[in-house]
Amino acid sequence: MIKSRRREWRAKQMETQEIQSLTPLRGIAAIWVICFHYAVVYFAFRPEQFSWVFNKGYLAVDIFFMLSGFVLSHVYWF
Repeated sequence: MIKSRRREWRAKQMETQEIQSLTPLRGIAAIWVICFHYAVVYFAFRPEQFSWVFNKGYLAVDIFFMLSGFVLSHVYWF
């Protein structure tokens, strides 16, 4: 009985700790990385068009993992 109450309390606590504003940023970073990998093949014949955006795709990986680490540590930190 105590464990079930603890689980219910923890579930409610985890719901309230979610950070809604970071989810779109993580999505944008993930899409940026996908475009970075796709641009190598698709824009090979005209690299000057989108090179200023897609050439910095490696930064999106860092942004994605930093945000993910922050969210996970925020939600699951005891």
